[in-house]
Amino acid sequence: MPTLYLAEGIPYFLVTSISVTLFAQLGVPNSEMALFTSLIAFPWVVKPLWSPFVDVLRTKRWWVLTMQIMMAVTAALLAWLAPQGHFTIALILFTITAFCSATHDIAADGYYMIALNAHDQSAYVGLRSTFYRIANIFCQSLLLMLVGWLQKRTDIPSSWTYALLLCSAILALIALWHTWSMPRVEEPSAPMNARAIWREVGQVFADFFRKPGIVLALCFMLIYRLPEALLLKLCNPFFLAAQEQGGLGITVDTIGQITGIGVVLMLLGGIGGGI
Repeated sequence: MPTLYLAEGIPYFLVTSISVTLFAQLGVPNSEMALFTSLIAFPWVVKPLWSPFVDVLRTKRWWVLTMQIMMAVTAALLAWLAPQGHFTIALILFTITAFCSATHDIAADGYYMIALNAHDQSAYVGLRSTFYRIANIFCQSLLLMLVGWLQKRTDIPSSWTYALLLCSAILALIALWHTWSMPRVEEPSAPMNARAIWREVGQVFADFFRKPGIVLALCFMLIYRLPEALLLKLCNPFFLAAQEQGGLGITVDTIGQITGIGVVLMLLGGIGGGI
C-alpha cells in the first residue's frame, strides 16, 4: 500500500506542479504555460468517464502495473526531450502521463477496496494518505531542491534531465516491486461483448447520478478548490521571475525548501481538519 500510493502521487505532482516550474525555467511565456499546464491536468477531472471500463476490462492489478510501466516510460522520454525545448512533444508526453495516472488512480483505489477487508481498509487509510503526501513532498520539495543543486553545477536542461530520470527510475522500480508483491486477489472478468460493456457502463453512470444531492456535491467540490487552482499555476513563476519583472527572483532549490515547509503545514492542517 505505501508504494502503491507513492506511485499514485508522483505522476500527479509531476504533471500538475513540476511541469509549471520546468516550463517557466525553459522560458515558456506565462500565458501559454498556465493555459497548457492546466489543460494537461484535465484527465483527472474527467476520469469518471472511463472508470467503468477499468472496472469491467481486465483486473485492477493489471491496470496498476501497466500504467506504472507506461508512466516510467513517458517520464524517461520527458527527461530526454522536454529540457531540450521540445515544448509540443513535452505537452503530449505530460498528457499521456496524466491519462495513465488518472487510470492508475481508478485501478489503485479499486484494488484497495478489493484487496483489503473493511477492518484493514480503516487501518491503512492513514498510511495511504501519508505516502501520497510523501510523494507531494518528494516532487514539490526534494526534487526541486535537487534541480536547484544541480543547476549550480551543470545547466538548466541537464538538471531537469537528471531529475526526470530519477522520477522514471522510481516508477520503474515500484512497477518491478509490484509485479512480485501485489497479491492476485481478483479473477479476470469474463469476456463481454460491446453491448454488455456499454450496458454496464451506463448502469454505473445511472447509479452515480441517482445519489442524493449529487449535483450540489459536485458543484461544491469544483468551486471549493477553484481559488487554490488559480493561485498554484502562477505561484512558482512568480517566485522565479526577476525582481525587475515583478517577481521575487529566488532560486529553484529555495522554492523547494519553501514548498516543503508548506506541505508539512498542510499535513498538520489536514490532521487538524480531520480531528
